[in-house]
Amino acid sequence: MPHTFNTITFGTEIYPLLKPITVEFIRNGDSFCCVDRIFPFCGEDNTKEDALRGWVYEFRQCFSDVYYQQHWERTERDEELYILFIEFVDVQEHRKQTPMYYTRTGKIIENETIPKHKREIEWIDETRDIINCEDCSLELLQYSVGDYFIAVVLCDYETDNLLKICDVLPNAYRDLTNAEIQEFWDSHPATKDLPDST
Repeated sequence: MPHTFNTITFGTEIYPLLKPITVEFIRNGDSFCCVDRIFPFCGEDNTKEDALRGWVYEFRQCFSDVYYQQHWERTERDEELYILFIEFVDVQEHRKQTPMYYTRTGKIIENETIPKHKREIEWIDETRDIINCEDCSLELLQYSVGDYFIAVVLCDYETDNLLKICDVLPNAYRDLTNAEIQEFWDSHPATKDLPDST
């Protein structure tokens, strides 16, 4: 039984289609191949459901590889696929509906005005977010006030608002002490020590 897509979803990624895509299942020995008549890839697995998941994965992987390349990076085959994706995928709607992943550096800051089940994060660009502890990873809860970390975050495409902190890694970055800042400034020549411009 063929399966028709009007929208393709892979995790948090959404691909609204300008034209429907119908996939079919072909028996291949003990497994199934999931194919369509448009794109030159297939999903193959022991069941139709897994073969369909494989096809969706291939679609997503191929779109990511081809669409985000520069024109001069694409091979002739890539360019043919790019044209197909533009014809079938509502790219603007895809970008609006699909959150964006970023890597950001931040630290937990002290904020006694928020409930104990929340934390405030100051990112290295000095923007801030307040998160619920239950929504963040256990790794993040191990950080104390002032500790820096690197996080993979999921943000809304249009507003750039934080949706989720996905992964957290330690970071050696730290704030300089007042003594270190003073030492840095003292290591530079003062204006009076600079040579005369004339």
